[in-house]
Amino acid sequence: MYNYEKLKKEIRQIRKKLDDLIADGANTDQIYEISVELDKKFVELMEIEKN
Repeated sequence: MYNYEKLKKEIRQIRKKLDDLIADGANTDQIYEISVELDKKFVELMEIEKN
């Protein structure tokens, strides 16, 4: 399982990537793909916080 701080850093990086894609007018498939990845990381983070 990921280290809590490492996971938070990954979430920030994915969020920046998503923001950049949106700003660049990326297609919805790309935005959706990154959004799903971000959601998965948030679920992992919640699992760690729960324990």
